[in-house]
Amino acid sequence: MSRYAGMLLMLIGLDGCASERHIEVAARHEAQAVYENGSPILTSMKQFQVVARVLTPTFGNDLTEWPTIYVGVTNTTDQVLEFSDHNVEASSGTRKIRVLNEKEMRRLIRNEEIGLAIAAGFRAGSKSFAAASHQAAFNPPVLGSSPYVHTGVPADIVPYTPPPTYHNPVETQASIQAQQQVELNAIAAVRRARIQGLNGMLDRNTVGPGLEAGGLIRLKAGDLRSGEPLVIRVRVGEEVHEFEYTVH
Repeated sequence: MSRYAGMLLMLIGLDGCASERHIEVAARHEAQAVYENGSPILTSMKQFQVVARVLTPTFGNDLTEWPTIYVGVTNTTDQVLEFSDHNVEASSGTRKIRVLNEKEMRRLIRNEEIGLAIAAGFRAGSKSFAAASHQAAFNPPVLGSSPYVHTGVPADIVPYTPPPTYHNPVETQASIQAQQQVELNAIAAVRRARIQGLNGMLDRNTVGPGLEAGGLIRLKAGDLRSGEPLVIRVRVGEEVHEFEYTVH
């Protein structure tokens, strides 16, 4: 699990590592699979050459751990080719699932940040309300000596502070606000790290003859059904290149 994923899970109180799952090449493709650092690479050669590489053979439910696949094409024709995330489809079992591009990932990251910031505000508000309800019970410093302060009997003018029932409400509110700011700073750091992690996402490419282009796609972990085949289909011109995996 990444440092920032761990930071986020601490904020929302979850343990993402317990939900790890795996993507493996389906049996019918195993013979043609090439592995590099544990990452399976499949190649499909027709008129065009298409490659798919699973960068997350182990994935989790945190947004940074979602299944990530590199998809690339080599233009072996003498025609100019347009290639983008719109050329890629995915399905889990019999159900078509969304292929996420950079724009969609940025939107999900922003929505996540807003949700976490709202939750931090609710927590701070709840603590502030609880602290405010205790203000009447706070005993401020008074002048006098302890045996006479509450009896009305004259006493030497000596500073004396009775033991407070609760913390000083002013200091408590300042502590609550400081803690909220720490949470907001952590949420912002998580967002920045997530945005940086979008480098290399598949975008629109114009691929000339003999050239290649590609990029990353992401899938929502929750869309993948364990025990069902995961199929990545890449449409190039009139061709369909299909790559099948198993999820468990």
